[in-house]
Amino acid sequence: MASVLEFKSTEFGRSTRVDASDEVKADIRRIGINTCARESRFDRKNFIRTLVRNIPVKRTSYNAFECWLQSYKLKAKSPMISDTLWKVDLYFSTEY
Repeated sequence: MASVLEFKSTEFGRSTRVDASDEVKADIRRIGINTCARESRFDRKNFIRTLVRNIPVKRTSYNAFECWLQSYKLKAKSPMISDTLWKVDLYFSTEY
């Protein structure tokens, strides 16, 4: 019989920590750590560095960064889209 001190909670579903894919690491190196940290609105560069160094990070943070990376690529491909997104954001942020 296991005591209370030996109890280990059961984790369901996916693991809580993940490694960055090679594609994400290559994109970070291409864009630059400082630019990624500044524009993705992650507070510190340490998170970006952990991705490049292949240290496991929280799945939710990784998903948020990957989502930002997709939008960054989309803006880089088409400046017209980024301009349109900015205008839509400006429209919805104004209060009447």
